[in-house]
Amino acid sequence: MLRFLGVRDFEIYELSSKEIKEILAKYRQTTTSTVTAAGGEKTEVVMDQDVKEEKETICTACVGTVQYAGAFVKEIVDRMQKEAYVTKTFNMNVTLPTSTLIRNHAMAIYWNQKLSSYPTAQVDIKEIFKLLISWPIERQTGLTLDFGSELRMQVAVKHEETKDDHVFLSKMKESGLIIKTKRENRKTIVVGDGRHHVVKALTMVKDHRFSSCGHVPPIPVSSRPQLESIEMMRESVFVGGRYLKYTRDVSQTPWSIGTTMLAELSVSGIVCETLKNAFHADEGEVNTIMPDKVQIRHLAALRPEDTKVIKDGEETKTKSYSALCWTSKPVTQAMIDAVNEYNGKAFYVEQQTPIRVLQRRAQMIRKKEIHSLKAFPLEGHFMVVHLHTEAGTYIKEFVHGDLGRNQPSLASIIDCEADIMELDVLEVDLEFPPPECLP
Repeated sequence: MLRFLGVRDFEIYELSSKEIKEILAKYRQTTTSTVTAAGGEKTEVVMDQDVKEEKETICTACVGTVQYAGAFVKEIVDRMQKEAYVTKTFNMNVTLPTSTLIRNHAMAIYWNQKLSSYPTAQVDIKEIFKLLISWPIERQTGLTLDFGSELRMQVAVKHEETKDDHVFLSKMKESGLIIKTKRENRKTIVVGDGRHHVVKALTMVKDHRFSSCGHVPPIPVSSRPQLESIEMMRESVFVGGRYLKYTRDVSQTPWSIGTTMLAELSVSGIVCETLKNAFHADEGEVNTIMPDKVQIRHLAALRPEDTKVIKDGEETKTKSYSALCWTSKPVTQAMIDAVNEYNGKAFYVEQQTPIRVLQRRAQMIRKKEIHSLKAFPLEGHFMVVHLHTEAGTYIKEFVHGDLGRNQPSLASIIDCEADIMELDVLEVDLEFPPPECLP
């Protein structure tokens, strides 16, 4: 009744219906006594006794969601303590039974029929429910309800007894509510009956049509609502740093074809899974997992805008490599000199999409800059080549030429076939994380 009258003194809603009725009874008793004194008549008031003896029934409008909101608090608090988020605040979103939409609408029609003047600014049931469970959560956990909090909690409540209350609207053409069933993942699910669809349907149906097909006022209910689900999610956390990969049997990201894994380990698997599993813990744990394969350094908390550096760096950063190369001819000083002509001297290469990635990349010619090239002879058919290149340069294809699809190539510079045996990234020339983010 307080909601329908538009009462926004929210602390009153924490009182039980019995307490509210007792307050109203005392108010009515005082008023009655005053009238009696003025009229010279004696009237007995027994409302207090009636209130005590009255059995509390489940609210027809909210199907008990507001009435028994406090009953859900313990389970929510237990879940919060189990998840153990490190936070001082929480945000709360709630999903209530769809039947509350139908029943509130029916109550509004009923009061309009019975009263000559009826307030239209009723209080949203979700607003009250959210406060009634948030206040005791605050008291029990010491956290503060903050609608801007990074920890978001979604609480859903269901009421099986009234779950089909809205179905009659689908039989009214003007409602536009179309409810269908379909099979998905071997289960039959209902579509088209979401809350937003029901809200829209209620705006399309005239009050007299609603009354003729639905129940005005709503019929009583006999069962309490149940807590359907509790979901918690923190706003995205951005973490940046540098990684060092010490072995070639670890890919950068999980490498697979279909469901077949081509590499057992990956940098993201070693690092990211650890961060996800225990983000609030000491991140030094990463460096103890496989210290001979992957480590991280300069780990820092980032602002969302700091991640733009990574995206921009895809086009602007440079990388330094060391490549062990095989040549079809024994390495000579002339071959080394031909390569070292480009030491400290930038030049461009034109690279068609490599044959090895054609199945997942569009065919095109990419023009990339090699900033520097330097060779060191080894015995026989081997040399080490140091390269400093623009981001996105295909190093393997630059070395062997990719059947002439890469021009010029190391092979064309030394005038013989060449291939890459081992490739190491020496440095990624990008200032990251931003200096201001580092501890």
